[in-house]
Amino acid sequence: MSDLVSLREQYEAQLDAPKGRRVCIGLLTGGKSTRMGQDKATTPVAGRTMIERVAAAGAATGLEVVVLGPDDGGTGLETVPDGDGMPAGPLGGLFTLLHRRPHHHVLLVATDQPFVRPETLLHLALEPGGDIVVPIDQDMPQVTCARYGPAVREHRDAWRLRALLDRVEVVQVPSERWITWGEDGRSFRSLDRPEDIAAALDEYGV
Repeated sequence: MSDLVSLREQYEAQLDAPKGRRVCIGLLTGGKSTRMGQDKATTPVAGRTMIERVAAAGAATGLEVVVLGPDDGGTGLETVPDGDGMPAGPLGGLFTLLHRRPHHHVLLVATDQPFVRPETLLHLALEPGGDIVVPIDQDMPQVTCARYGPAVREHRDAWRLRALLDRVEVVQVPSERWITWGEDGRSFRSLDRPEDIAAALDEYGV
């Protein structure tokens, strides 16, 4: 907890700097969940739904958290449905929130990553530079646990999140760096099937 408090204090302190960065969290709830067999957001993981777990991690950061979609999934959080003319999928939610919070960076987090750590989210919020700050895990950019800046708004013609990486300045955070945050990869672990939940619980516990 002391590390989390320290990170919160660092975030608040940098807001007073000339180029202070204000960050909010956008919780993605979309997806048909065909492999899970039910809505991922309300799928239970050890007694709490996925969306409840991700929302709790977001709340622990002290940052503003909003749900990107028409339904708050029982969290009581503000919902931000896709705006008119926005692209489908995660891009629609991201662009809508960036337009509603024009002076913010958005930390995008998917609801099927229920083991996301608040410390990792704050480290991403604090990471300097870049229109996009994205962790790299097993050579793959983790675009649904990444920070997106206002410059991204100009690229609504991108057809998926990863396409944005070729459009703007990107800071990649390799495992050698994020492991120093106390991260072991759990924040980027997507649970797509019931057996993924059992495997993740065996590995990480509750």
